[in-house]
Amino acid sequence: MNIARDDSEFSVTLLSNHSADYYPNNSAFNFCNEFYKPIDVSQNYEVALSEIFYKEKDSEILPVQNEKKTYFGQSIDDNVITLTRTSARHTQIPKIVKSLDTFLAVLQTNVEGLTPSPVNESVSIKYFYDDNVIQKVILEILDPKNELTCVIGPPIFCEMLGFDTNRFSAGVHVTNRPVDRDLGEEIEMNTLVVFSIQKEIQDKIKVTEPSSHNVEMLILNCATALALSDYDIHMSYDIETTTLQVLYPDYPRLSIKFPAAVNEALGLPESYKFQKNITIFKVSDNLEKLNESRIKYHPGQQIVVHSSKIAGQVFGSRSVQSLRIFPRKPSKDVQHIAFSSLYFHPLNCAELCNFDIKLTTENFKPLFSSEFATVVVLKFRAS
Repeated sequence: MNIARDDSEFSVTLLSNHSADYYPNNSAFNFCNEFYKPIDVSQNYEVALSEIFYKEKDSEILPVQNEKKTYFGQSIDDNVITLTRTSARHTQIPKIVKSLDTFLAVLQTNVEGLTPSPVNESVSIKYFYDDNVIQKVILEILDPKNELTCVIGPPIFCEMLGFDTNRFSAGVHVTNRPVDRDLGEEIEMNTLVVFSIQKEIQDKIKVTEPSSHNVEMLILNCATALALSDYDIHMSYDIETTTLQVLYPDYPRLSIKFPAAVNEALGLPESYKFQKNITIFKVSDNLEKLNESRIKYHPGQQIVVHSSKIAGQVFGSRSVQSLRIFPRKPSKDVQHIAFSSLYFHPLNCAELCNFDIKLTTENFKPLFSSEFATVVVLKFRAS
């Protein structure tokens, strides 16, 4: 920060990488400089942006030439709808005895009764004792297709047995410590211990890339792919009301995961799954919530320089504290603009101890920041 002044007119140079001790969150397009001494501006001083050096992250703002926009990439599942059917069988064992050994014996018997029907699948639990203390517990889930998952609750029961989780995939799971905790004290009487075997079977359906880049065509292609599948799934979209319906009442344990690009177009998280067999919502509402929940960079055509040190002006439907507006130009090089015509704005204070600068688009969205330090030259004069 540099100050050059006489009695009625002076200049101040601000740098985005200065005053880090005072403002550690300074960035190229949002920063504040602390002055080494207060500046008296009580005689109705005004300020104008005289000169600016800045650089945006060029890879983000350079336009793509002659490239057709597509929803789906080249990865194998980029255009795939994943349908997951879940079946489950479980046993519930109320804790009505204080003896851990007796309770585990009952659990072991009940688990053996849950063995799935295919002969090549099995589930078992075994205990290994030493001096009446269980030193090791082995939970074995044999499933060549890797479709089975076992879930045991409450989680504290698995923790007592020495497991770090209560959800187990196919394979052999061995505890990592002896069972030295008291079942009677840690699990209340009549608590239900639930041992559930879940089986997930997935089907994948490919979606065709739309001929044009718009949400309606994308949803239509998804609906067509589902209609041609072996599932009775009804998907429809009303353009006027932006209402989407995904209906599959005959499949209560079915979940649907659309490609990430489809979820994003609907205003949903990338990994979102439709798990309710009757789902109706307005796409426009979801998109609005998504935009509010994250910062959206905008390819605006103008750059607005703001500061809280000046009086507000009317900007469209709002009042903003804007020093200058100038065209935004995509470039790999540092931009240097020296303004021949200066627009002065009254200050809103009688003394300056610091000065803040913020650059945005005309839509008040952030610019793409680079490592290059922004330099701003301000001109002050007594009015």
